[in-house]
Parts: sequence; C-alpha cells; structure tokens
Amino acid sequence: MSGYRWGCLACGQGNSANEKYCEFCGASSTATSWELDAHEFAMNHLKNNEGESKCSSCSCSSHRVKFSEEPFEYFESRQRPLIRAMFVISTCTSCDLEIKTEYAVPTFRKLYRWIAGKDIESEWWLKR
Repeated sequence: MSGYRWGCLACGQGNSANEKYCEFCGASSTATSWELDAHEFAMNHLKNNEGESKCSSCSCSSHRVKFSEEPFEYFESRQRPLIRAMFVISTCTSCDLEIKTEYAVPTFRKLYRWIAGKDIESEWWLKR
C-alpha cells in the first residue's frame, strides 16, 4: 500500500491509499512497464461489442493480469525462444475466470504453423 491516494497508470483513475490494486481495472499500484503492456493487451482482447473490457462470465471490469513467464528472460536474454509462445493470463477478480491469450510467437513456430497447418502439440521443453 502506498499510504497516499494514487493514480492508476493503466486506466488513469484515482484510488484510495489503502488499495494495492486499482479499484476500477485491477492493475497493480507498482506496475512495471511490462505489466502495464500486458494489462493493456488483455483489456483490448476482453472488449465486448460495446467496446468495454469486461469479464464474459460476470461482467466485472477488474482483472489481475500476468505473463506466462518472466518477460525479461523471454525477450531480452541471449537464450531466445525458438518455439516457445508467451501468453498473457487475465483472471477476473470477481469470478476467477482465467483467460489465456497468445502474446508473442517466435518466427520458427509461426513457420511451423504455416507449413504443417497446425500448432505444435507437445510442449516437452516446458517440463524441464
């Protein structure tokens, strides 16, 4: 908790001092640029016909958003992912509905999808 009223960097709304997450969109009060990017990406994919970012199950607009793995290790490290896709996982704060959306796909995996006409089914490299 910050100890003072704070403005959410994701939605711009003001929040009370004792809140760790935004009361309106669910973003963290100490969100990094990676987390803000993931939150914006997830909210854009949750939009309904009226253009509002709400849960499809309970119509709540507040979500906790995270990446499937550490973004710095995925994008910035020297060990570039060859076939590992990265996901943004959005969880509704009311009903705990979890939505997993593909965020980044390496070129090798896109090429495999194009040639084979399907995605890679075995993910044995994740079980290390």
